[in-house]
Amino acid sequence: NTLRATAGFGYQAFAKTSFFGELYYGQTATAPNYEAPKNPHVAFIGGFVGARGSFTEKLTGVVKAGYEDREFSDHTPVPSSPVVDVSLGYRLSDKTALALTYARLHEVSIQFAKESYTANSVTFQLNQALGGTGRWRAAVGGRYGMFEYNNAAGSGASQYDQYSANFGLAYQVQLWLNVSLGYSFDSV
Repeated sequence: NTLRATAGFGYQAFAKTSFFGELYYGQTATAPNYEAPKNPHVAFIGGFVGARGSFTEKLTGVVKAGYEDREFSDHTPVPSSPVVDVSLGYRLSDKTALALTYARLHEVSIQFAKESYTANSVTFQLNQALGGTGRWRAAVGGRYGMFEYNNAAGSGASQYDQYSANFGLAYQVQLWLNVSLGYSFDSV
């Protein structure tokens, strides 16, 4: 369970692009689904600065970077470090678009008590409209994630990588109804 409060500000610097800042505070608590001692909750505080909007005629998105500080309620040390969130879309043509995201964030482990991890992930997705009506769409994408545990609890876990690939085909039957077929592969 995570509760988070966020406050922010923004400045419309250009017609289609704005700059912003965010400050946030929150707590994450985990509860095991078996008989076990209660895990301490994690409090976190952080902030971002970034830009949002249309950067060029074909490039849109959100770019933000900041720093996050964390602490377990029993004062077990938790690493604090930079956090980043980048989400960009690039229109290659009227029918083709590419999306790219990068995220660096911190989370509490649900496998190991008193342990958190840093996740770095990169995702891409290529979307293509097929035919003249635009009812058919194809998509292909992939993801790479690297998860580094802080190993505060001595669990022995340190790092693992995750790879995934996906593709799909969708048909828009009506404005409110899509039918799709897809495949996704994950490897850890």
